[in-house]
Amino acid sequence: MLAAKGFAVLSFARPDFPAWVMEAKDEQELRARNRTDWLDRRSVQSSLEMAIAQALATGAVDADRMGISGFSDGTSTTQWALINSKLFKVASLGACCEDMISYPLAAGPYFERFGREMGYRFFEGDARDFWKPMSLVLNADRIEAPILVQTGDSEYEAGLDVFAALRKQGKAIEMIVLENEPHFKWQPAHRPAIYERSVDWFRFWLMHELDCTPDKGDQYERWKAMPGAPPAEALRCG
Repeated sequence: MLAAKGFAVLSFARPDFPAWVMEAKDEQELRARNRTDWLDRRSVQSSLEMAIAQALATGAVDADRMGISGFSDGTSTTQWALINSKLFKVASLGACCEDMISYPLAAGPYFERFGREMGYRFFEGDARDFWKPMSLVLNADRIEAPILVQTGDSEYEAGLDVFAALRKQGKAIEMIVLENEPHFKWQPAHRPAIYERSVDWFRFWLMHELDCTPDKGDQYERWKAMPGAPPAEALRCG
């Protein structure tokens, strides 16, 4: 759908875990090794950057107008990329977010304990140091990319700290909460709406294009009022 609207699209499959992680004796040790100094996230980012370098070398990609989209583990890939690189100018997420406050609270005590077993620090004194490379909350002042979140009503609370922190810093963020949806969205009306809204979001921020059908007026009024939005004179109907 993005390609049909004029975007060059890179579909990225994350690499396997690093070799040292795969040498773990059991699943709990594997998860713990995976999060030692955020080793897996660094590995994924490195692979993503290599893939992007190859895409740029084709000449089909504008390095100054790249967006990123992710869902589930891809959400974590996206938030790491927004914090630890300057590659992407806009982002669209299918869930939000792996962070230090709402993430464990929304999922409850069992998940909090599960997270600690693999090395997460949630409310300990050193939690901020642990989360600094990964947390959109702690890096909200550095985030420049506008972020669209389209998440289910079963898990949107996990991203409320991120939403509040970015709004407090005057950043462009929108959260759409879809009714009666689990982690994987299943409703036939929601699936195409998610795709279409993501396309609109990328076209607005990267191409300065609007879908000028009358029923989308409210959407664009919200977006045009966001910090860093393209000026009215730069926008055109696509």
